[in-house]
Amino acid sequence: MSISNTPLTATEFEYLANNIVSQVQTVGVAEGLAQSGLHYVVLLQVDAPEVDLVNPFADQLTRMEGLTGTSNWREVANSLNYHGATRYAALMSIQTGTLSDKLNAYFTNAVGGPIQVYQTYSTLSALSGYTIDPGHVIPDP
Repeated sequence: MSISNTPLTATEFEYLANNIVSQVQTVGVAEGLAQSGLHYVVLLQVDAPEVDLVNPFADQLTRMEGLTGTSNWREVANSLNYHGATRYAALMSIQTGTLSDKLNAYFTNAVGGPIQVYQTYSTLSALSGYTIDPGHVIPDP
C-alpha cells in the first residue's frame, strides 16, 4: 500500500512551523534565566554559596548555550519543508523546479492557504537549503 501524497493543510503546517519558532524562543529565554542565576550567585560575594554554586550554575548556563542557535532545529525545519514541497509536487505532478520552488508553490496553494511563517522559521529554512519567498514571511512574534 502506497502512502498518498497529501501535504499538511496550511493550518497544520503553520502550527508545526510556529511550534519550532516557540522552541527556539523558549530556549533563548531559558539561557537568559540560567545566566541571571549565575550572575546572582557571583554577586552574592559570600564564599560558601559561591564555592557550592558557581560551578553548577556555570555548567547549567553552558548546557543552555548548547541548545541555542540554529543547529538544533534545522533538521526538523528541513523535514517539514521537504514534506510540504515533495508531497505537494507529487500531488500536483510538478516535476520541474527546485525544492524551494516547490515549497513556495505549496505555500501559495496549500489547502486553507496561503501559508505564512515567521522570520525565525524562514532563517532556519534557509540554513537547511530552502529559500522562502518574502511574501510568505511575517515578523517574529
